Amino acid sequence: MPSTLDWLCDRLEQRTPARIAFYNAHCANVSLRDDNHAHALNTADAVLPDGSGTTLGLRLHGRKLTANLNGTDLIPQLCQRVAATRHSVFLLGGQPGIAEAAAADLQKSAPGSALRG
Repeated sequence: MPSTLDWLCDRLEQRTPARIAFYNAHCANVSLRDDNHAHALNTADAVLPDGSGTTLGLRLHGRKLTANLNGTDLIPQLCQRVAATRHSVFLLGGQPGIAEAAAADLQKSAPGSALRG
């Protein structure tokens, strides 16, 4: 988590866009059937492991994750780090009101964050 947060904040300070994806068992299954999804994963700047299914799948292949890193853990910590800077966080939701509700929720765990939905 700390190295990922450092990497993201460095990108932010350098104004270098970054596209990250979270990879879980569902993503693995979808990417097998959907070339666009597979391409999105393969071209992301970072793919972060998310979920016990990923951990178990890798273990079955004799590999081990150093850490499980999901969005519900990363995003509040990222917002806390960004709150100490001049930057803001913009959230985009799939349905009207989703991003605003997420911003209000995140504001509780990262007071002082400039969150917009």
